Amino acid sequence: MRLKATPSVALIVSTNIYYGREVLHGVFDYVREHRPWNHITGGVGGEGWKFPPGTKLPAVLGMLTDGAFLKRMKRAGIPCVNISERTQGLGTARVLPDNLEAGRRAGAYFLEKKFTHFAFTG
Repeated sequence: MRLKATPSVALIVSTNIYYGREVLHGVFDYVREHRPWNHITGGVGGEGWKFPPGTKLPAVLGMLTDGAFLKRMKRAGIPCVNISERTQGLGTARVLPDNLEAGRRAGAYFLEKKFTHFAFTG
């Protein structure tokens, strides 16, 4: 039986914000439960990214805000998944939290607990 190669994934996520850190925690939890990844981590957007020579990336996951970077990845045949809410129309798949549903659930929870005054900031 032939072993599958360990995938290499670039994770372009800002760790100076809570959302970015939680995304990385989720990725690392997934990796621990399923199979290892070789991963390259770095800052937001992909601006100026140079991958180590010989790196074969099957995918890029991150806060992708640089259209030129995404075009380079597309030309190279590397699929990208964007997790940034700030960019639209860059022609890549996006995965985002459902903030409206989260708000509905939080409101329902507070109302169920008989709270009459509550607010959200974030």
